[in-house]
Amino acid sequence: MASGPHYPLDEVKRLVAAGDFMLMKGRALNLLVPPLTYAQAVGFVAAAIQMLSVDNFYQTVQLTYDVADEYGLNIDGTGWYIKLCIDRTIPEVAVISFHTPQFPMRTKAGTVKPP
Repeated sequence: MASGPHYPLDEVKRLVAAGDFMLMKGRALNLLVPPLTYAQAVGFVAAAIQMLSVDNFYQTVQLTYDVADEYGLNIDGTGWYIKLCIDRTIPEVAVISFHTPQFPMRTKAGTVKPP
């Protein structure tokens, strides 16, 4: 397991706070809308990313054309799996996945469990 995220978390948070992020369809947006509206989903994801610390980091994974950082976060007793990368050509954060985890994730902040 890598020692820390590939993408600096302070940069991720700064881009998201500025609104420079997008939710990929598939494993992020389509799993949040419904039950949430699009605006609620964007707001929830943005708030969750601001809650992340390096202790929530799980691992960095190789994708076809890039690498992504995976995080596990507990919010009000619910575990969330978050996979993201920074598209430096724009620049913006691409939230690839945002959903409850499919397996327990051990992070320095604790274990994030599936529902």
